[in-house]
Amino acid sequence: MESPYLSIFQFCNPMDARTMVVNNPIFASYMPCRISLVEDPQGKMWLMMLNLDMLINSELLPREVVDTAIKVNQQMLDIMVAGATGEF
Repeated sequence: MESPYLSIFQFCNPMDARTMVVNNPIFASYMPCRISLVEDPQGKMWLMMLNLDMLINSELLPREVVDTAIKVNQQMLDIMVAGATGEF
């Protein structure tokens, strides 16, 4: 079966994942540790990830978990920028 290009890369830090999941197991579904490289219908490649801003800006997380989410979100964005610009 033909399909557009898709690769999924995992960058999970086990201690950060633990911090999130110990607080609430549902956060295992929202870990932003995956970056996908996806080809669109025009053949252009895109790097995509779950952005945690909505969760970070909500009242759902205690402060220590917010700090972890902010750190992880920024690290993932840094990885995507490096991959997109070739600065890795």
